[in-house]
Amino acid sequence: MAFVRAKEPGKGVPVDKQRKVVLLGNDEAESRTLQDLLSKHVTVTCAQSIPDLLSILKGSGYDALFCDWSFNKSSWREALKEVHKRHPELPMIVVHHTADEQEWVDVLDAGAFDLLGPPYNERLLLALLEHVVTSREAMPVA
Repeated sequence: MAFVRAKEPGKGVPVDKQRKVVLLGNDEAESRTLQDLLSKHVTVTCAQSIPDLLSILKGSGYDALFCDWSFNKSSWREALKEVHKRHPELPMIVVHHTADEQEWVDVLDAGAFDLLGPPYNERLLLALLEHVVTSREAMPVA
């Protein structure tokens, strides 16, 4: 399924108003880069802690969670554990500045959807989001 885009009123920027992602992290530069790239195409909500994240997730459905490797004395593993308890269907993409092969294996083995490392670019992010959405739509409903 490709992203169907509409023009956002007054801005002329293509967006998919139906897609929503959460960005969890406190690395300001990295978060800002991801938020800037993603917000052109989807609705982005930011959280800086696991309690913030869990509060946000009580709202309407999100398509994906982008989570920094570490944030506010917490880690992606703690976030994954808490999210999977309450929202097992929500795919989590871990973001890390090195993103080496062993880290990627660790992330996948722990149950995250993928590991994303720099350089971040729009095409890669959109392809990853499309893969997330397609994978979720292909999952059988319990």
